[in-house]
Amino acid sequence: MSNAKTPLADPDLPSLLTIAFKFGDWLNTLLQFWIIINSAIVGWVLTTKPFWDATPKIIVTVLYLLLISTNLVWILYIYSWLKKLLCEIKVTAEKVNFWCYDQNVKPILDSVSNGWWWYMLFATLILSDLFVIYCILYLTNNPK
Repeated sequence: MSNAKTPLADPDLPSLLTIAFKFGDWLNTLLQFWIIINSAIVGWVLTTKPFWDATPKIIVTVLYLLLISTNLVWILYIYSWLKKLLCEIKVTAEKVNFWCYDQNVKPILDSVSNGWWWYMLFATLILSDLFVIYCILYLTNNPK
């Protein structure tokens, strides 16, 4: 028995692009969820200025970390799937007879699949999550 993969059908560019756009929609949804949760927590802490003891702080921080880490894991999974899909799109696009593939299509595919800006996005996610944790732990201190 062979371990070689047999494709069900040759991938076509429109189908691959549809899947890529769907992955992009999911990433957008997860990022919007992240922005809403972080904004809500920071806004709530800054406007109501609750004063908590250690136990509520720990509970809210743990719940927040569970929520955000789950969201971040899904963002990373979808991004890794999207990156693999973009490699497949590159291979398929090379087979299509574009008029100006080297001038127009190839640079766009290279810039999207390179994704150096995704690492900046991940760094921004982590830094803002640390800011929210700071708000929860230090801006809710009881006045002395």
